[in-house]
Amino acid sequence: MACLLSSKCPSGHGSFGGMMRRLVFRQGRGMRSGEVPFGSKLSGLIRNANPEKIYSYTPPRLVRFGPLLLSGVFLAYGLSFADWSLSSTMELYSEDEGKALEPDARWWDNPRVRFYGRFAGSAALSVIPLALSAAALYLPSRIVTSITYLPNGACTVARRAVVTGKPVVKHVGLDRITLSKRTRVFTGVGHQGVDDKASFAFFLTDSSSGFWNRFYIVNRSGHIWNRDGRVFDALFGNVPVKTLERWNFAAPETAKEEFNTQTRKQDNALDLVARESQRSRLKGEARSIVLNKSPK
Repeated sequence: MACLLSSKCPSGHGSFGGMMRRLVFRQGRGMRSGEVPFGSKLSGLIRNANPEKIYSYTPPRLVRFGPLLLSGVFLAYGLSFADWSLSSTMELYSEDEGKALEPDARWWDNPRVRFYGRFAGSAALSVIPLALSAAALYLPSRIVTSITYLPNGACTVARRAVVTGKPVVKHVGLDRITLSKRTRVFTGVGHQGVDDKASFAFFLTDSSSGFWNRFYIVNRSGHIWNRDGRVFDALFGNVPVKTLERWNFAAPETAKEEFNTQTRKQDNALDLVARESQRSRLKGEARSIVLNKSPK
């Protein structure tokens, strides 16, 4: 079983090992995460020559269709309020223009000044529901539906467009997409070790994209590779592998304390990816040299 999870099987059993890993991911069954060292599982993931899905989430219908309705309500309210406030401002301005200005009146009693002040207030209050309407469409579109690990230190992040529902896939390197320094995915609580009473989701930041495409929302209730949330802390949080191996499901408070006091940066997932890429490159160069020297 350890052979299947760590992807170290002989070539004759590679396809069977891949099938078993997918079976564990989809059905949520198999060996308990704490029974296999996390470093062995992470090494198997990194050495896998094929793409491996490490996260999957299907938004409920309320998340898919609710934002459209909510956005429409805010949009209608914002437009109706803007029309009413503008017409009221014009009527009050007409009334003020017909009145004689008192000799001791101050500058803010001027009809034009009062008109500009009312107009600015109406515009500001109208922007609020319009901004909420846009946010109701934007935020659900940033919910991640799947993350796939790719060989040589990259991944694809998939989400859905709210209006069309079509998948939007972004290819990004692991050194470009990260967790916040204060974010810890693994809590040791729940069957995947990611349950948290304080939050139902966490954010990934893509430094290679602009502001509006920079943030991704990852729901904690999604299916995680091998049912082990430590894979996010390893790949995106830059937490050392040795530290992650001491985090377990039986002692979540130990994981919390070590995360708060952890300062070491060696032996993290990116280092493993870099070493594996260098090893593959050296093997390829050695093979080329042998083929060039072999007699024709």
